[in-house]
Formats: sequence, C-alpha cells, structure tokens
Amino acid sequence: MLRIIKEISFQEILDSVCEFRKEINSHGALPRIVNNYCLIGGCFNIFRKLVKEGNALPKPEQVASFIDAQIKSTEDYLNPLIYFIRELERLLDVPSSARYYTQDNDHLYFHFQCIWNLIKDSFKDKYFPFMKDTNIKRLLLESDYMAVYGSELKPPDKNMVGKPVHSYNKKIGKVSRRCYVLRKDMLPGYYR
Repeated sequence: MLRIIKEISFQEILDSVCEFRKEINSHGALPRIVNNYCLIGGCFNIFRKLVKEGNALPKPEQVASFIDAQIKSTEDYLNPLIYFIRELERLLDVPSSARYYTQDNDHLYFHFQCIWNLIKDSFKDKYFPFMKDTNIKRLLLESDYMAVYGSELKPPDKNMVGKPVHSYNKKIGKVSRRCYVLRKDMLPGYYR
C-alpha cells in the first residue's frame, strides 16, 4: 500500500478527481456533497489503476453508479426541503389541508404559513426542530421546485418575469389565498 501511495503525485489525484466528476450524473446536487464523493471516487479510480490486480476491483462505471446513488441518498437525508415536500404529499390525505393546498396537472399551490402550522401541529415539533419556516421559505425560493413568473404563469408586471411565484392568488376551496407555486415536473417522482 505504501509503495503504491508513494507512486501517486498530488496532481494525479486532482486529475483523477476531475475526471471522475465528469462520469457522474448527480451534478444538480449540493456542491459540497458532490465534491466530497468525487474525491472518494477519484481516489479509488487512481488506486485501481496502480494496483496490479486492478481487474479484481469494481470497474470505473460501477464506482460512478455507486457514487451517484450515494450522492442522491446523502442529499435526500441532508436536504430539509425533501422532508417538507414529503409532508406536502402526506397532507393530501389530511382533510383540513384542503383549505390551504390544491394542485392541477402542472403545479402545486399552497398557503405556506397555514401548511407549515399543520405540519408543526401534526408532529408537535418533534421531528422538525432543526427546520424553521424562514429557512424552508428561503430554501424553496432558491430551489428548482419553484415556478417562476413567465410564459406559464403570467407576471403581474414585466419586472416580475423569472421571479419565484410565492404570492400567487389562487382559489382554494371557497377562499382566494396567496400561494407558493411549485412545479410538479421538478418535484420527486411521487408527484408525477
């Protein structure tokens, strides 16, 4: 092992990590997660090239596939938005949510504060102590989940084009509410 490691230059390791990064598909994940896993994958691949019995180790494409799965799993675990989106799905079956939450073929519409209160009430803060409504709002606005004013949803004025839709007037039940609007085609698979 020591002999093998001594034969590797730092530049070779960096080159291998950069090369590995091109082989994975999870480029949309959080950069720090991708970087950490690419470091592991790149180091493994350079190690594989140096080991004489390298054919006994997993092939580069198998390593890339494994790393892709690990990146997705890690991001799901660390991303509080995933938990929030799952709670939105669960609320479809909760009768009281029908006053604050609706959907059509393309979008989900919900009054954020009322939905947030339902989530907090149902769990009594037990499972969401690390999540604050301000944090989730910020993450939502920065996410690809949000619809933006443009061709699909008419902007109130020209300056709003491309901005996240978080004050959209939508009639839910009998009341018109200011809603956050999420794109269903960007949400996890269970919404499609």
